Amino acid sequence: RGVSQNEDYYPITQIESLLGRPGVKCILGMLTQMSDGSYHIEDLNASVRVDLSHTNFTSGLFTENTLVLAAGELQDDVFVVHTLGFPPAEAREASVTAHPALSMFGLGDIKAGERQSLLE
Repeated sequence: RGVSQNEDYYPITQIESLLGRPGVKCILGMLTQMSDGSYHIEDLNASVRVDLSHTNFTSGLFTENTLVLAAGELQDDVFVVHTLGFPPAEAREASVTAHPALSMFGLGDIKAGERQSLLE
């Protein structure tokens, strides 16, 4: 079940929107370690310190700079993570269809003719 007892999905909350919104929230971002040794999760606009001391981890290898999905609550400016996992996998075809001009390896925009060959 989702974060809400009546929903089958997890609505994603932007990190900058956590303040003033009590309750369990789900955030998506990159797991980073700061120079002081603390861990943070960063999205495109903000960063929040995380407490992983009582976290239930899903299966997988969690490393720095990994994209993670975290469910938890903001307490005293620290996001206390209840569950930490990875975003769900997506079929390659779905990714290419949704983002047809995106080059995953930084090669620039993909032309229409090249896009069809990638789908084959």
